Amino acid sequence: MAQQNSNTGSITIRELASAFNSENHLEYRQLIDSAHLPTKMRQFLLRKQYYIRFQEDCAQFRENQLAVMENTLSEQTAEVEASLNALEVSEKEVESARKALVEAQHAFRLAQNKLNEQQATYDQALATHQQNQDRFNRGSVKQEDQERLIKEAQKLLKEAQNYILIHSSATVSSVAKKAGILVCTRHDADELHFHKHVDQVIDIPESNYTDLIPDNARSLFDSNEEFESAIAYVELVLKFFFEGGQYELLYNSDGIDKLLNSIM
Repeated sequence: MAQQNSNTGSITIRELASAFNSENHLEYRQLIDSAHLPTKMRQFLLRKQYYIRFQEDCAQFRENQLAVMENTLSEQTAEVEASLNALEVSEKEVESARKALVEAQHAFRLAQNKLNEQQATYDQALATHQQNQDRFNRGSVKQEDQERLIKEAQKLLKEAQNYILIHSSATVSSVAKKAGILVCTRHDADELHFHKHVDQVIDIPESNYTDLIPDNARSLFDSNEEFESAIAYVELVLKFFFEGGQYELLYNSDGIDKLLNSIM
């Protein structure tokens, strides 16, 4: 602190300048007050101090504001750079997404085309299947008809191979109901002129089955004609019986019935 002169009214300019330059504003003011200066001079010195302090404060304020602005600008620059980097990253991501979208759209079109082709193939296969099914169904009907015809043909063939051993005692209505090869003995064919009404006439030698005829056979018939006709028919039946084959008997005679039951 500058020393004051013993004479309080005589303060040197050096002392005043020293206090002023020391920026100790309180000491400077105390020096001015202790010097008992004239009012105008005192006001001048104080205003000068205020002015200088104001300039200093303004300079400090400018420095502070400049520092703040520099910091803010630096921060904003960093933010701008960060934003720019983020923008570049976003642009790259957008470009990558765009390429992925283009590739996805291309893949979608390929998949759609493939789906359309497969749908067309499926539709064609389904149509072909339905056509084949219709053909199969129609073929099944024809096959059923063919099977029916085959069965009928087999029946006719079987009937054609079936021998109907007919005797003169059979009724006309019973003969009409039979289907097969009509066969009779030579005896009935000659006596009753059956030649035009039968398919086959068979001769049976008398000695072949004579031993099988029972001794009382004659008593079963009213006349020799009936007896001889019956014996010939029984021998015809025995021939088919021993030789095998498919045959049916067609007669209407109790005597023949008893003879056959006693022999077979």
